[in-house]
Formats: sequence, C-alpha cells, structure tokens
Amino acid sequence: MADHLIVSPREIYNRRDEEVIGLEAWKRNVWILAGCTFLVMSAMSMIMPFLPLYLKELGMSDPKEISLWAGIIFGANFLTAFIFSPFWGRMADRHGRKLMILRSGFGMAIVISLTGLATGPISLLFLRLLNGVISGFIPTAIGLVSTNTPKKHTGYALGILQSGTVAGAIGGPLFGGLMSQAFGYRMVFFITGAFILIAAIGVTLFVKENFTPAKEEKTKTSTMMEFKKITSKKPVLSIYLVILLIQFAIMGVNPLLSLYVEELSPSCKCFSLRRDCGVSDWLCKLYDIGLAW
Repeated sequence: MADHLIVSPREIYNRRDEEVIGLEAWKRNVWILAGCTFLVMSAMSMIMPFLPLYLKELGMSDPKEISLWAGIIFGANFLTAFIFSPFWGRMADRHGRKLMILRSGFGMAIVISLTGLATGPISLLFLRLLNGVISGFIPTAIGLVSTNTPKKHTGYALGILQSGTVAGAIGGPLFGGLMSQAFGYRMVFFITGAFILIAAIGVTLFVKENFTPAKEEKTKTSTMMEFKKITSKKPVLSIYLVILLIQFAIMGVNPLLSLYVEELSPSCKCFSLRRDCGVSDWLCKLYDIGLAW
C-alpha cells in the first residue's frame, strides 16, 4: 500500500507540467501545427523545381546567365534568413512564438504572391531577399511545440511535427510540377501564397500558446557573443559544421536540377513513352521532375 503512495520527483514534475500546459491543448497544437507545416513546406517546395525556368519566362535566354541568376536568387532567401533568424529568435523569447509564426505566415503569403508579379530577375531577387527576412514559420513552430508540450511527450510531438514537414517536402515538388503545367509558372506563386495564408489562419484560430516572457538580462550581449557561448560546448560546434557541409552539398545543386532535367529530357525514358504510347508532354515533364527530386 505504501508503495503506491511513493511518487518520484520526476512524476510530480511531469504531472505539474501537464496541468500547466493542459493535457488536450498540447495535442491539438501538435496536430494543427503538423498540418500547417505540411502546407507551408509543400508551398515552399512547389516553386523550387521551376524557379530557374521562371527566369526564362521573365525574358532571360542565355543558359550561363540563367544558371548564375538561378543560383543567386535561390540562395538570396537563405542568406537573409541566416542574418535575421537570431533577431526573430529574440523577439520570440520576448513576445511569444505564436506571434512570430503569424508574422512569418502572413508575411510570406504576401511576398510569395507578389513574386508571381515579378517583371525581371532584379525584382525576383528583391522579393526572394524579402522572403528570407520574414521567414521562420517552421523553426518557430518547432520552438512552440517544444515549450508547450509536457517534457515526457516532447519527442513524440516533435516527431509528428517533423513528419508533416517531410511530407510537405516530398509532395510539394510534385504538386508544383502538376500546377505549373496546368496553370503556368506565375499562377503557382499565387497558389503557394494561398497555401501559406491558410496555414497562418489555422494557427491564428486553433493554436494556443502558454507563454511567459523571458526575463531580460541586465548585461546586453551581441549575436556573435551568444554564438561563441553556445558553440563553446564541444558537440555543438561539430554538429553545426556537419550540418553546414551537408546542406551546402545538397542545396548547391538544387537551382540547376530543373535546367539539367530540361537538358536531358529528350533522352529520358519518358521520350519513348511519348513517341510510342502517345503520353502527353506535361506528364513526361512531371515524370522528369519527379526523377530529379
């Protein structure tokens, strides 16, 4: 009988954690944010396969010039995201992660929709830079789930959230290929903006955050000082460098994949299907893009 009355400190902490957060609230947050990250990741990856081809529609014809601009425009989004991410992280600590998700969601919905109105490579580059400035939907969603889920369920919650993100990354290029052939490149940007807008509205209406502002430190620190402090712990810097190299290798070829597929398309297997079986051009291009991604 006495054994049942003995409760470990960890159990007391977990029970208190669940009472503060709410047993049902965190589950609702996880599933809604998983659906929203699926929509956002699908939308973002929709435009990746044909972004270099969009430059051709904007009037560029020289293959070398297209390859150069494709790399610059593709990387511009990540450059500004890298610069502004620490700032938005601080704002999330002060004002809440839900607010930062909404800032990113509504902001990206507007900017990506405007990308469909680009008139040349310069305006496209500017909009990609601006999109990087206001990005951060998925990382902030991860932060919200981490801080609003009972400790013993955090791994499960983050796994569900990651599944939504990965599913979006898988399905996005396929949807983008279908829609670009059906509606044209420009229209896909408006559809992408609509997807992100739906995700932002979903977060607004259904996600609840239990937020306590972080206490401001008396001594102000710069981003560089905080980076040095974090990376002073031995595993962190190594992991950072490994992720940097992996992303550099993966993302380095992404801007050129669609151009490479276009170059190979006459000799692809789908060419024989088009010739012998009468398969339509858009199905063949979708097949080619699917192989590349």
